[in-house]
Amino acid sequence: MSVHMLTERRSPVLSARELLHLWEWGQGQLPVQQALMILSAVYPEVPLAQLSELSIGRRDAHLLAVRSHTFGEQMQATTYCPQCAEALEYSLNVRDLTDLPPNLLAKDLPAVASDSPALYRWQEGEYAVSFRLPNSADVLAVIQSEPERAQKALFQRCCVSASYQEQAIAPETLPDTLSDDQLQSLSDHMARQDPQAEIRLNLRCQSCGHQWSVLFDITAFLWKEIVTAAHRLLQEIHLLAAVYSWREADILDMSTQRRQAYISQISEQMGHSFGQPSTARALSLPQGGR
Repeated sequence: MSVHMLTERRSPVLSARELLHLWEWGQGQLPVQQALMILSAVYPEVPLAQLSELSIGRRDAHLLAVRSHTFGEQMQATTYCPQCAEALEYSLNVRDLTDLPPNLLAKDLPAVASDSPALYRWQEGEYAVSFRLPNSADVLAVIQSEPERAQKALFQRCCVSASYQEQAIAPETLPDTLSDDQLQSLSDHMARQDPQAEIRLNLRCQSCGHQWSVLFDITAFLWKEIVTAAHRLLQEIHLLAAVYSWREADILDMSTQRRQAYISQISEQMGHSFGQPSTARALSLPQGGR
């Protein structure tokens, strides 16, 4: 089997039960482990080992799809201006952050894991390197190392073959034998093959006009939303159980719409409203904000 296909299954949306499960078991885990837990929840048919072999960019693209189906395409994020320290809010759209085809965000995903990852080639001067893209398994293998050592180990894991003056050399001799310029060229070439792995946003503060760039991390963003949603679910379960004496399992089996309808009825009687939105000043995104 070369590709694990997903057919005739539900869209990649996290249910209420899955949100609570992720919140409960994902606390204290590394971000890369949290990312894999999320994908495992929506793709239970796919072995974890296969999901961990998705390139970082492909993995994050699927996390964006999960976000789109679970919480919607529009995203609100908050940051602080490094110039004036103003707390600012900006809007993003999932479709502007992914290079996956639209059908991936709309219905069933065609293929999410491959037994044979694609190989890429870099050549400069007398060196040539064949490599695959880094994945979550690679990150987990080197994450405990010092940054410089981790970067070297990550490269060596992804280097499939190498040659110098058309003669094969041991991949583990790289990257020490490459010049700084060659190493940077190789690093840039690898990054271009997986552009989804690093999404940078160009931001501008409306208060002071300062412009800067920020890295958008879908794992951190989505995990924060999962934690917030789980806390809200626990509040709703507590309220409905206290008022109606319903079991947690029965409450979780309700659709979001029905659960919210009961919450609204209780809120009207109690004169209390859940989830009041916070306010923040707007941040504009210049053209080409990725």
